[in-house]
Amino acid sequence: MAEIEPLISTFKGAFYACDNIELERIYKNFKNLSKSSPKVANLLDFMEYKRYRYEREILKMCMEFLESPGWTLITEKNRIRVEYKGEDKICIRSSMLVKQNMLKVLSVLSAADLAQEWISPAKKIEILSEPTMTRKLVNYHFWFPWPISDRQCLVEFNALPVPEKKACMITMRTPNKKKYLNWRIPKGNDDEVKMKMRIGGLYTEMIDEENTRVVFVVNPDPNIFYVPQSVINFGTKHIMYYMMETLRNKMLEFEGSSYEQRIKEKPELLEFIKASIDKHSH
Repeated sequence: MAEIEPLISTFKGAFYACDNIELERIYKNFKNLSKSSPKVANLLDFMEYKRYRYEREILKMCMEFLESPGWTLITEKNRIRVEYKGEDKICIRSSMLVKQNMLKVLSVLSAADLAQEWISPAKKIEILSEPTMTRKLVNYHFWFPWPISDRQCLVEFNALPVPEKKACMITMRTPNKKKYLNWRIPKGNDDEVKMKMRIGGLYTEMIDEENTRVVFVVNPDPNIFYVPQSVINFGTKHIMYYMMETLRNKMLEFEGSSYEQRIKEKPELLEFIKASIDKHSH
């Protein structure tokens, strides 16, 4: 039992440093120790470990969602492909090839507060909590045309490597608890209807040094009951194409942009992304 205390301390350090290789190594050690001693489970009842287990499950769900069969093509042009499945709970998968290196692509995607530049319905974005380099809790405020009222959507993000594919998955989900790690989630604006992200992911895969595949897969709940579902689905499907087109333009126009300025203001973010890509791409 004495050997687990140093492992717990190292695990917590790796969690806040976003060292996924070390986290996975210790996680496997914890599983082996739990098999040999049931008492170990009591010692593993700490916030960072429970959160990491949850994040692994969400990553698995996102990858299965991304690769699931049964998608129907909506449109494919300008190397952007938009597909959907489902009717009552519509799922959208949008994919594109971007002639840009993965470092710059991830630099754009990591700037959650600048997403208004490519998510046109977003009127305000609040970063509520950012406990580590890869984890964020973000509240989006959206405007909608009449008769739909404005909405807000609370989303927790986490970026995790997918080393076997030289890829990264940014998972997205509306939290189902009142706390995000040890931070109490505020109630939010009562004047806006609350949307939910049931599950979603932003997937980036390195094709080569100058080309990156980007896939956006979402299963949202817009919480709209008085507009026919078919109308909601039609709007969602077609908005996704224009959103992906705008996003790709932001990635291609990285030099001199607000995203490049962000990297200059936060050089530690650039170094972290560089190190992560290098570590997991060999």
